[in-house]
Amino acid sequence: MANLDLSSIASLLSGGGISAISEKVGAKEDQVTSAVTAALPALISGMKQNVSTEAGAASLAGALSDHKNADVSNVTAFLNGADLTDGAKIVSHILGGKEKATTAAIAEKSGLSSSKVSSILSMIAPLLLSLLGKKQEETSSASTSSSLTGLLGSVLGGSGGSSALGSLASSALGELFGSGSSDSAESASGTGKKKKDEKKEDGGLLGGLLGLFK
Repeated sequence: MANLDLSSIASLLSGGGISAISEKVGAKEDQVTSAVTAALPALISGMKQNVSTEAGAASLAGALSDHKNADVSNVTAFLNGADLTDGAKIVSHILGGKEKATTAAIAEKSGLSSSKVSSILSMIAPLLLSLLGKKQEETSSASTSSSLTGLLGSVLGGSGGSSALGSLASSALGELFGSGSSDSAESASGTGKKKKDEKKEDGGLLGGLLGLFK
């Protein structure tokens, strides 16, 4: 796993992964895509806040170790077999007291009910733990607060996905962290003010999501 960032994770979920989530929760694929685009940075940000203490780092390190051997070679099969009860416990631990507000914000962005958003979070959280666990083992880094913060920071900071979902995640990141690349590309392509306004609205909502974890 040479590269692990939001765009690469989003690329893994594109196509069959999104379809699997869509079928399992009973939602349209475009709504699932919207929800996942917001959920990925929210979950990673929640983990990053948790590892700000050594106790939190130890807890996440244990979870990564527990999930690192899961077979994610077929993401569609992994999601189809997702244990939503276990996934819900993981989400609750990651988001803590901010779970309700985060779920509501993602529901607002995607147009889905909060219960369906909760199911989506419960499906992708175990996948994230598995991917992160494999990456941590690959880098052979110590399970300390600083090392896990670095790992999660590198995931949040990544961009440049080639898939449709990866591009959405990258666009959201550009809005969140002020890269300016999305707006300049938008202006160069001449796609118009409406799309820029829509992106700014999404970026503001996503920024609000990440703001929950500051």
